[in-house]
Amino acid sequence: MSIDPYGDRAVYKQLSDLLAAGIRSGEYQPGTPIPSESKLMTRHNVARNTVRLAMGVLRERGLVVTRHGRGTFVCGEENDQEQDQPSTSRSRAANSSGLPA
Repeated sequence: MSIDPYGDRAVYKQLSDLLAAGIRSGEYQPGTPIPSESKLMTRHNVARNTVRLAMGVLRERGLVVTRHGRGTFVCGEENDQEQDQPSTSRSRAANSSGLPA
């Protein structure tokens, strides 16, 4: 499947469908990062906003999660466990202040 900039469907929807197909096929495994915005822009010859809109669609569908400063990751068991675990620095700060983590 490739992106058709002249097609009837919005380019960001085509990109989100393409990435979702990659997730379903196992190209992108749970817990692994989706390529960066710049890599997706170059690979698919699209604008940054197109990539951001496509990532928003994938987030809404529950296929990916974005971690500020770290990237966008395929949802799955690894991400679910990571969300449940408090960060080490937060745990240390809470323990030293006597507050729960």
